[in-house]
Amino acid sequence: MSKNNNIIKIFFLIIGLIVFVVGVFSVIRNISFLKNSTKADGVVTEMITRSSRNNDTNRIEYTYSPKVSFTDGNGQNIVFISDSSSNNIIPSFSVGAKVSVLYNKDNSQEAKINTPMQLWGGEVISTFIGLVFFLIGLFSLISKIKKNKMKNYLISNGTKIIAKVTSVEKINSNSNSNMNVPNRISVYIMNYKIVAQWLNPSDNQIYIYESDTIDYDPSDYVLGKDIEVYIDNLDPKKYYMNIDTLPKIAN
Repeated sequence: MSKNNNIIKIFFLIIGLIVFVVGVFSVIRNISFLKNSTKADGVVTEMITRSSRNNDTNRIEYTYSPKVSFTDGNGQNIVFISDSSSNNIIPSFSVGAKVSVLYNKDNSQEAKINTPMQLWGGEVISTFIGLVFFLIGLFSLISKIKKNKMKNYLISNGTKIIAKVTSVEKINSNSNSNMNVPNRISVYIMNYKIVAQWLNPSDNQIYIYESDTIDYDPSDYVLGKDIEVYIDNLDPKKYYMNIDTLPKIAN
């Protein structure tokens, strides 16, 4: 089994759990804020523009955050910049727009624009992303545990056959190539798997077996050679290819 794959699974699990927990605490804090808040009428006085470089496209991208002014219950003028920002070409708010504001009755400086996206957008998105990452890592680890159980069962109770290695295939993977996640971390990995064939004399059918992923190209050590495969006594399609005897990469 590739050590890189194990590291990625643990990475998804830990990062996902951290982001999810932070998101949940943000939701709880937001609920507490809403319980102790009151409404006021505000106006957008300025759109704060921020720029950052997209590492994937090497282009400058801009985000816009509304700066809002309102008067609290004590007649004090309060100005705040929204925590939420938009990266749309056309900002979500415009200067001079009237907005509803929620602010903490005990601390008027703690205020938010009273819209679903401004109140919950960041919290919901971060919680959802954290949950997705956590579940990916969790299900991957559960799958690995099941595969290890199957491996141990087949070695102990299955039938050992000798298959002929026919090829070694590359497995190119980018762990987030299909994820549209801001500031994502690109993890590019190249792994390999062994492909072998075995002719079952009892039914005269050829079975194709593949190994678990391997960190390096084992072609020089396995191509055209025999390799052990453990199969289920009742179903030859349930198998484990023994790659424990392959050379190990020195740490």
